[in-house]
Amino acid sequence: MDTAKQWRPRVSLVLIVPVVLLGLAACQKAPDKTPAPSAAPDTATVPADEARAIAKEAYIYGFPLVDSYRIQYSYFVDQNNPEYKGGWNEIHNTARVYTPDDKAVQTPNSDTPYSFLGADLRTEPLVLTMPAVDEGRYYSAQFVDMYTHNFGYVGSRATGNDAGSFLLAGPAWKGETPPGIKSVLRSETELAFVVYRTQLFDASDIENVKKNQAGYQLAPFVGVSRYSATNGAAENRLHRAVDARTAEDIAGVLPHPELRAAVLPDPSE
Repeated sequence: MDTAKQWRPRVSLVLIVPVVLLGLAACQKAPDKTPAPSAAPDTATVPADEARAIAKEAYIYGFPLVDSYRIQYSYFVDQNNPEYKGGWNEIHNTARVYTPDDKAVQTPNSDTPYSFLGADLRTEPLVLTMPAVDEGRYYSAQFVDMYTHNFGYVGSRATGNDAGSFLLAGPAWKGETPPGIKSVLRSETELAFVVYRTQLFDASDIENVKKNQAGYQLAPFVGVSRYSATNGAAENRLHRAVDARTAEDIAGVLPHPELRAAVLPDPSE
């Protein structure tokens, strides 16, 4: 017998078996080395001082918005509230001194009877026209956004006692300022609050205050208004139909002819 021929297959088998075993081991799925997600932090472990600081910041940020709307809700929404004035986008005059029964606004003045405007600017801007106020009589219109930022003033100290028209616009308005507008007052929020104050010299002066208050006029910007789309790409054009009576009223309170033309819609459209 050729011993070399008998030994050769045994040597091959001895060599093949370890190779096969190694191959099978290599074919096994590698263990997942991805670390397990860490558990959510235990909120109970947040230090009390840190939690208190977070709550304080949240309160400081949110309180002005809540309190601003509390006032506007009392004045312009809740018709059952004793301090309800009327609807949005209308000027409401209060030709009297304030008393302790007036609680919606803290510490109102007693020598400047108020007029109020709750401005909803989501649809379009508003045009506010001021009369020529008596020389020597203080008056002002304070423009407040929902954050309670005083973003503008019109009146004796800021613009004088001469007559003029001003455009009140929300943050999204991208239109052009029409002629006859002295300035544009831009609110950071779509809802704004305008507080008018007219000086009262004494009790016998109340009728003069009423005359000045009657001169505060408001008109919607009812022409073509441009607003940027939310994605900043296109522009939307907004038209509002105005009947003949409304157009006549607006024309009467806007003294500048070019301003009237810009604000009132084209009757041919």
